[in-house]
Amino acid sequence: MEVTEESCLHYWVIEAPKGLWSLATCRKCKKIDAFKNSMDDNTAWNMSNPRKKKEIKKKLEEVQDIDALTKEEFLKQRNPKSIISNGAKYKTDFKLRMVREVGIHGRTEVRKKYGLPETTLRSWVKLYS
Repeated sequence: MEVTEESCLHYWVIEAPKGLWSLATCRKCKKIDAFKNSMDDNTAWNMSNPRKKKEIKKKLEEVQDIDALTKEEFLKQRNPKSIISNGAKYKTDFKLRMVREVGIHGRTEVRKKYGLPETTLRSWVKLYS
């Protein structure tokens, strides 16, 4: 049975937090969305600790440009579907680019960055290397 975005009860795989937003991909229908990150209790506690407060504020200032993005801007910037034709079929030039990136960054990093299945990437590397 084919799952569509409209009928899917999403199973989100969310990337590790690096700023205000994290990219998420549904395992079932492959829909891409972004979720807002928040400070955890430990960070909030450290903000009341004078020695840690300066360190945390400095880190927050470093990611200020990323945090200023709206959800739509973040998705436009990070959405891998914008370089994939129709979300299900991959163009040959995209496959070749992924194989080149695997050679530079490794299969795990490329797989996570573009939300590609491990077996798909492995088969592309085998086919195009």
